[in-house]
Amino acid sequence: MIVGIGGRSRSGKTTLAEALVWHERTQNNRAIALHQDDFVKRIYDIPLIQGEIDWETPASIDFESLKKTISFLKTDFDFIVVEGFLPFADAELNAMYDGRFFTTISEETFRLRKATDDRWGEIPAWYINHIWESFQKYGQPPTDLPPLMEVNGEKPYNMDEILTFMQSFAKYLYFNRQFVTKDSMVYCFGDYCKTSQTNAMKSKIHIPQDILTAIDFANTTNGGMTEPVLNVAKGQDGYLVRVKAAGLEADNFQIEVIENRLWIYHLINLFAERPEGLDNTQAARTLGNLFLPNDISAEEIVARYDDNFQELNIQIPYNQSKRNFRRHIDVEK
Repeated sequence: MIVGIGGRSRSGKTTLAEALVWHERTQNNRAIALHQDDFVKRIYDIPLIQGEIDWETPASIDFESLKKTISFLKTDFDFIVVEGFLPFADAELNAMYDGRFFTTISEETFRLRKATDDRWGEIPAWYINHIWESFQKYGQPPTDLPPLMEVNGEKPYNMDEILTFMQSFAKYLYFNRQFVTKDSMVYCFGDYCKTSQTNAMKSKIHIPQDILTAIDFANTTNGGMTEPVLNVAKGQDGYLVRVKAAGLEADNFQIEVIENRLWIYHLINLFAERPEGLDNTQAARTLGNLFLPNDISAEEIVARYDDNFQELNIQIPYNQSKRNFRRHIDVEK
């Protein structure tokens, strides 16, 4: 099953995506969330607006790579959710979804939440207007492709209603598209399960509602899950990345450099108690995935936790030999 989740910035898309993945894993299904932000094009391939990178246009997303990734993963995963601000902007991607969610917030709530969103530094007022207008133009869900459920992003999610909706389009898949799972797998949503051998059976794992909603739904009214605060400042000696995340201490943070990216994450438990027979009980939640410029020294990056301010500080020093590098090259004849 492939599900698309769209909505405005700060409307709780990630919260919903992780909740659904959590639920599917409790049903002993392989589930994964794909975040559209991880499929942006190279900076130099993204158009500009008033001299700034225009992240709000479909031209900023590598939809081909996203579709190829989905096609590759669907042979091994029972449940794939794609979340982002423009998951409905590509017709071929829309056709891949079995169901869709659309998280909604008012313009007032959007502007209030955006005003406190300093993950990417200060956002000019004109660009916030551009975010709103671009989403009006490109972000709306298709009305001709069922099924679709609108979810109010200004209130804690009603997971009973959401799971009931999921169950309804699981049946829609089976009865209208001859939905058949892999021979060795049983697809279950609530009490509804189908395989090629049986018509109905009960879910093998039941998780109480209070555990299911433990992915910080109480903070949905503040913009989804409790978002980490991530600031990047450029100084004389290098860059300083400051990360503040509620409930995390020094031992919780994980930091890796992978090629030209700095990945900051922490591990979350998938289950309150480890279900019998399941080994994978943790998953990574990304706090930041930053592009590292060419003028830094990745080998000298250091990280320290400040107990006083309860934040992680990552020092990224310059590579002085690469800074302001310029060389004229003569053309040989």
